[in-house]
Amino acid sequence: MLRFKGGLRTELGSQAIVRVSLALERDRITAMNVVGVEVAPEYWMTLLPGNTLSSRARVFWGTGRCQTMSVQHFNHLRFRLLDDLAATLDANIFLHRDSDIDRSAVKFELQVGLGYDWRYYR
Repeated sequence: MLRFKGGLRTELGSQAIVRVSLALERDRITAMNVVGVEVAPEYWMTLLPGNTLSSRARVFWGTGRCQTMSVQHFNHLRFRLLDDLAATLDANIFLHRDSDIDRSAVKFELQVGLGYDWRYYR
């Protein structure tokens, strides 16, 4: 699946933005094109020095030979442990439905890990 998009971006305060785009999806397996609208809000905040929370979503509604609706939601939480070392938690959810299959698909991911900020200068 390839997706091409272009649109407008606006800020909603210092910690949030929304992008609204016209998008073209191309399924290379079925050779089918879907034209639609994509809305993508993003939000981030600093909890304490070194700790961050970010949330991004992407909603796509398309029409063409088939109707498509997909929602993707990405959440990232970073806890600072020592200097540049941090514990990370990612929780992602994906929902998809199209008229060709006529069923909904749901996928949920939860990842826990360690992160390190590499800095080339101090």
